[in-house]
Amino acid sequence: DVYKRQEDPVSDFQLLDILPYNGDNRGTDFNGIYTLESINIQQKVNGTVQSSNNLKLYTTNSTTVRNMTAKDDGIGTDNIWAEKTIGSSLNESVTGIAVKGQIAGKTRLEIEVTLQTQNNEAKDIYANTAMAQVYADSEQMQTGKVETKVVYREITGNVWEDSNRNGIIDASEKHLDCLLYTSPSPRDTERSR
Repeated sequence: DVYKRQEDPVSDFQLLDILPYNGDNRGTDFNGIYTLESINIQQKVNGTVQSSNNLKLYTTNSTTVRNMTAKDDGIGTDNIWAEKTIGSSLNESVTGIAVKGQIAGKTRLEIEVTLQTQNNEAKDIYANTAMAQVYADSEQMQTGKVETKVVYREITGNVWEDSNRNGIIDASEKHLDCLLYTSPSPRDTERSR
């Protein structure tokens, strides 16, 4: 019965995430490049976090991954794959991610993929889906599409030494050039004027 199968361990689990690329038919359209910063995986059974020691994480930078499905026998074993440590900092160019292993029945698997982008433009779009195989004899499942749009922000204006602290640029007050602004967020970059 279906309920019993949900409680059984899933011995042939494998997930394939082909990362966004221009022309991927998911709506991806971006300028610049990105690197894979990190992948965090959390398993929960009945709300309780489980160890991820039962899972193996693999990455590839080969474009041949774009022709694979989650049912591919070579995931994690072909020479295009490199095993990585779950939760470690990666900072590398990657085209695909795979997760394999046995998971307990009723497991909720949460995967967080963090990309570090460079030279994006406002309105760039990254769209992503992932595929998973639960049993060797089952059809693959596909996640819903996750889409992220790049938003452009700019800080502009005049900087001056407001000696009388009235918020108005008085003729006697000096303009400041080459001001360096550091964002409070470690993900943002420094901007200079």
